[in-house]
Amino acid sequence: MNMERVLVVGASGFIGGALLRELRKSHSDSIGASQKPNAPFIHSINYLQTNWLQSLIEESQPTAIVFLMRFAYGERSKHDFEPHFSMFKDAIYLALPLLRRLRKVIFIGSASEFGRSDVPFVESDEARPIDAYGIQKRIETSFFLGLREEGINSTVIRPTSVYGPGQIGQMFTPMVLKAISMDSGFLVRNPLAMRDFLYIDDLVEALKFVIQTEESQFELFHLSSNFKMSMQSYACLIQQIFRLREGFFDFKASVDKDAESKDCLLLDSNLFRQTYGWVPKTDIENGLKTIQGNLQ
Repeated sequence: MNMERVLVVGASGFIGGALLRELRKSHSDSIGASQKPNAPFIHSINYLQTNWLQSLIEESQPTAIVFLMRFAYGERSKHDFEPHFSMFKDAIYLALPLLRRLRKVIFIGSASEFGRSDVPFVESDEARPIDAYGIQKRIETSFFLGLREEGINSTVIRPTSVYGPGQIGQMFTPMVLKAISMDSGFLVRNPLAMRDFLYIDDLVEALKFVIQTEESQFELFHLSSNFKMSMQSYACLIQQIFRLREGFFDFKASVDKDAESKDCLLLDSNLFRQTYGWVPKTDIENGLKTIQGNLQ
């Protein structure tokens, strides 16, 4: 793929870091930006300054931007999200003339914008988030989609559960890995729930397809691997690959098993596959074996 100069905002994170490293293999001019830079090609920025984005674009002169920044997902998320996101919107509006000149502006949404269903969600389904994180991501996506009306060639990608080597945070896989390192055991509260697991390299490859494409008649895409399984099956596969002791996982069944069996957070990615010809390459077993190998 022939890549131009891409700016990855949020490049110190799991997805942003993986994307930037891959982009720099084919175009060393691609750069990142983060509040906590961890590499010489990642610029230090302060999201609290309204002109941070304008200054960053003027300095780096990218042809495309991928936004992977986090606003306030944590213990103080309910208190900090609104003011932080408001400041981000101010930065976007100040940089509008520059953003209109870019070939592509990409934002990353989340499957958590939806509630739960027993069938995969398609792009036209109404988002009904049921937790604070999903609500925040839904607010972000609505804003990003509206930027097309401002003359920005923006695209939103909603991936399912992303996993891979080096991941940290409150997602299921890194929490299990932390428990493995401590040999503390792990409680799986919703063993019958169904999830789709997307390996980081497949997500990065998909984003590269979007970056290199000039225009698309669609502004929103779902991204999933179709490698789906119950949380119990996923945990059992981890137990097998990592050779964990018997009883490491505690499967706490829901009181309402019928409701839990319908607890599916799955996305239909046919639109993306048909548009870009993308096919995921890493199944769950091989993805977990790669993680296990990197830990040795």
